[in-house]
Amino acid sequence: MHWKQSKNLQDGKMRFSKFNKILILFLFTFFVFIMDFILKTIFYNKNSLIFTYLQNRGALFGLFEGYLIGIIISSVLFAVILFLAYLYLNEILKSKFVKKLVKNDKSLKKCNFALILLFAGTVSNLIDRLVYGYVRDYVSIWKFPVFNLADISIFVGAGMLIFLIFDLD
Repeated sequence: MHWKQSKNLQDGKMRFSKFNKILILFLFTFFVFIMDFILKTIFYNKNSLIFTYLQNRGALFGLFEGYLIGIIISSVLFAVILFLAYLYLNEILKSKFVKKLVKNDKSLKKCNFALILLFAGTVSNLIDRLVYGYVRDYVSIWKFPVFNLADISIFVGAGMLIFLIFDLD
């Protein structure tokens, strides 16, 4: 096992080995899942000013309710695409579109972190769907739909990618 950064001889910069990238991805995903699970357990059937327990049987904001199998299949496919994009980002960077997205090492780190956030949130909600048949949401702010930590992870990751795409740094 390689615990050190591997040397990329082409550009002389240090790059994480694939093993390290996978380790980081799964450790962060595990962290998001555990924190989300703990919060879901704490706020189970408790309602207060900003916490409202809700069983979301749909996808984004309750859309596609009643299509559990389709949502699960879509989530698995999305997670696989995110995993591959994260793992092979340096190879993907050879594409003209992605070169515009990731201009320097700082952008590369942001892109990697955005993919990690998207993957972690997707997997956390997928586990809920597989175990319970729905996603347990618990945060309720004003009139915004009820959401959870995994949703926040997805939202922030998507926002980071949007900022990178439109060069809004």
